[in-house]
Amino acid sequence: MLNSDNIEIVVKKLTVHGTKVRLLGFLKSVFFQFYKGSFELYAVENGIQGSPIHVSPSTHNYYLSHGPTQRFWKFEYECDAREVQNLWFKVKFDTAELKTSYYFMPLIPIHAELMEYIKDRVKIIYHENQWYFSEVEEKKPEKEIWLYYDCSGVAIDNGLKQFCHDITMSDGVDRHYVLTDKKQNKFIPPKANTVIFGSKKHVELLLHAS
Repeated sequence: MLNSDNIEIVVKKLTVHGTKVRLLGFLKSVFFQFYKGSFELYAVENGIQGSPIHVSPSTHNYYLSHGPTQRFWKFEYECDAREVQNLWFKVKFDTAELKTSYYFMPLIPIHAELMEYIKDRVKIIYHENQWYFSEVEEKKPEKEIWLYYDCSGVAIDNGLKQFCHDITMSDGVDRHYVLTDKKQNKFIPPKANTVIFGSKKHVELLLHAS
């Protein structure tokens, strides 16, 4: 388990606003359970190593427990796609330097089946553990897409009620209800658009939703 030449980055959130790209994640490796020395995380932007990125204990250290069971390290990174076209991360230890690999949490707009993502004025390509950014002309969608949902385990709540009300409107909005519970199906009007939470279709609609 410890014979690895990289440290895994779990991407929890990836957002784009204008030309700004923001990534939230944490470093995950069983190695941290045994290693008590210091380390530093770096972003290499356009081939140039920047200053160390601040890391702190992740809340995932307490997964299903009141006490820490892991030693994961969270971090935040932000850049401007007008300035950074190529990005990768590395971790430096006392006597070693390791590159990073990735695991993407559900609903992240980059994953094994979707390695390219365009949002606002930024095109993102993820390939072989590296990120490539470029500025693109912002295009407005041909029609608005709205997603409605309720918390898992709640058969009918405000989201579903609002969805049932709004689908009677003829305003050009493409509306979909995100199913989080099988019981919700019996409340959905006939021919109404629904998707399963976390499905590929859900992710695609989420990327284009208004």
